[in-house]
Amino acid sequence: MEHGFAVPAEDNGRLRFATMDDLMSVFDLVNESYRVENGTEGYGFKKEGVSRYRSVSELQKELDDRNTVFLLRLDDSGATTGVASLYRAPQQRDRAYLGPIAVHSSAQGQGVGSFLISASEMMATQAGCAWMDLCFVNLRTDLESYYLKRGYEITGSSEFAATEVLSRPAKLIHMQKQLQPSKFSS
Repeated sequence: MEHGFAVPAEDNGRLRFATMDDLMSVFDLVNESYRVENGTEGYGFKKEGVSRYRSVSELQKELDDRNTVFLLRLDDSGATTGVASLYRAPQQRDRAYLGPIAVHSSAQGQGVGSFLISASEMMATQAGCAWMDLCFVNLRTDLESYYLKRGYEITGSSEFAATEVLSRPAKLIHMQKQLQPSKFSS
């Protein structure tokens, strides 16, 4: 394991790393929860039919990356209710990158996303990271205040690189948070 992340011992068996056996369920969950970005209603800024992961091989490449883990949140029956990707760049071992984060529609509003963020932050801290980075599309106006409340600060913005998937102009908002050792809570 190059990334150095470990699932917290206090997780009550409700967290685990995804394996290749989870490939299709992670693919489906992430794409299902990112549908809010499609079409013209809600936050719609991606062309209809454009998914977060455009192919299974794109996700498979990320699952194969030795610097990336996909953290799964499980319900009492063992079903996956959420997933968060955590990446640690080899050239910047003091920083981790969080995202994408996806929560199944049946579990939204139940703290699953907050749980995954907290667990990811704790894992990054325990692996020696001092900072957590993330980005989101500026048209997801709900996310800026959400992450600001969690202690993240805006560090800048950049152009959305894959303009061919956009139905309207968008930018990426970059944020970071200085990590503090904390107690894990499930």
